[in-house]
Amino acid sequence: MNSASLITRPNYLIIFTLLTLQLFTIGCSEDDPIEPTISSIEPIQGEKYTLVEITGADWPFTEIGELKVLFNGIESTSITYSDNQITATVPRKAGTGPITIEFGDQVVIGDTFSYLIGDVALPFSGNVCDIYGPNTASPGDQLVYEHESNNENETFTWEVISGDMQIISGAGTEFVGVEFGSEFDGGSLSVTGTSDIECGNVLDISLE
Repeated sequence: MNSASLITRPNYLIIFTLLTLQLFTIGCSEDDPIEPTISSIEPIQGEKYTLVEITGADWPFTEIGELKVLFNGIESTSITYSDNQITATVPRKAGTGPITIEFGDQVVIGDTFSYLIGDVALPFSGNVCDIYGPNTASPGDQLVYEHESNNENETFTWEVISGDMQIISGAGTEFVGVEFGSEFDGGSLSVTGTSDIECGNVLDISLE
């Protein structure tokens, strides 16, 4: 009897161990869902309106209306999405910070995107500003130009320095409309933003 019981007990022990391992494996697969990831961001720095491609893996299917891409907490308003790849436009005044993707309730945080004004990455301890808009134009064109800087609560002074062109809208604001006359063959446009600190810039515009 003693020898028979010695043979039987280890068998029960093996069966119990196998069942325990199987239950543990099932529990882990249910409790640990696959998390979406970001594998690459290109480019990793740029000015406003830069197109950024974000690639990842295990992204859930999400209706475009439920998908959000944020640059330093500022939401992009232009997004395309397909098969683990997103193309998003950098929003104005985003600043430097992480890129975050929200798939409904699921949130994925990527690397830091460096926001540029001109060639300068924010945050920047000094004063920096730039003019955004086409640097070529043709007679009869009506184009929009934009001022941006790292200053807040600015007033804006736009001026045509040279060339057959005139400001037709937006004087005193960040955005200005410019009309190019029939004799336009090149010229320059300037803007000065004034808050606690003054920052100015000049854009040379050539004939297209």
